[in-house]
Amino acid sequence: MADINRRVTGKMILDSGKLAETYFERAVIFMVRHDGEGALGLILNRPTKHALGDVMKDSAEALVARAPLHLGGPVQPQMLSFLVESRGDSELHVLPWVAWARNLEEVARLASQSVSTPRILAFAGYAGWGGGQLEGEFSENCWVTAHAREAEVFEETTGDLWRDMIFRRGGIWRLVADIPRGIERN
Repeated sequence: MADINRRVTGKMILDSGKLAETYFERAVIFMVRHDGEGALGLILNRPTKHALGDVMKDSAEALVARAPLHLGGPVQPQMLSFLVESRGDSELHVLPWVAWARNLEEVARLASQSVSTPRILAFAGYAGWGGGQLEGEFSENCWVTAHAREAEVFEETTGDLWRDMIFRRGGIWRLVADIPRGIERN
């Protein structure tokens, strides 16, 4: 069902404006996995006001304790995962400059292989789709794709990430970027 052009691992998917009043309204999601069995991504523009160490006192490693904590999505909000700035080509790498770690041991291994102090983001939960589900949402034009850029993944996000990325698409997307929230209730 899913054609190869819809495989979005390592890309960003953005609400096309059709997801108003849903969990994914104006979401920017970095996709860490997409195959025939389903898809998984982490919402970048839902930061909390906490670092991981604020909510997880057991994380003694200072580097991980300072990691900004994001709401990664509605699935398994008690589960933590991480994006780690890491150059390489391991089984954990989504792109040559970013790895997806699912536990603190993987984060520590990636950090130990880094020449400099890597940037790390922590996520509670994730966005997930079953096999064919995301493809169906693409066919309904719910999402648009964008290439992942290191600055957009690791820079401190503001509420404007979705707007900025949609606006940059140009044309009609500049209008979509400036539509106020809640306009459908008018």
